[in-house]
Amino acid sequence: MSAPWHRAARAFGFVAVLAAAACSQIQGDPTAYAPIDPVWGNGYGHSDKRVGADEFSVFAAGNPASDAERVAEIALLRAAHLTLEHGHSHFVVVQSKARAVANETLVTVPIVLPGIFLPVPVDSKSTEEQVAILIVRLVADGAAVPPEGIDAAAVVTHLAPRLGVN
Repeated sequence: MSAPWHRAARAFGFVAVLAAAACSQIQGDPTAYAPIDPVWGNGYGHSDKRVGADEFSVFAAGNPASDAERVAEIALLRAAHLTLEHGHSHFVVVQSKARAVANETLVTVPIVLPGIFLPVPVDSKSTEEQVAILIVRLVADGAAVPPEGIDAAAVVTHLAPRLGVN
């Protein structure tokens, strides 16, 4: 049986390792083309919402390893998929917006005491994350495609391989 101070030293060593891991600046991979999971996810990826009979809002958010071009491509690819899912071939971008958003997060390490779990802040981290928002209108089948109309299948063919989508 180890002495109490040995257990404390071992616990302190474990906490030090966790703190070092939490403070490391591992960048990671760029955001994947995937839906944002609001419950279990990290808030990166794409989402969409119907805003009119034939209009949708498409949102894409990228992690710090994602540049503005990748995030815009995620939004555009989602708009194309959405168009095809609704049985249409073309869409029009009614409005678009892209910007960098500053994000300040606390880096914490878990400290477990008898009967209590305590996240202890050890650092704060500022990151810049890219977001893109599109308002798109689906072109009705049989209607004349306007000059600004975008072929959804062509977008999928071009962007899916670039974003690693099968």
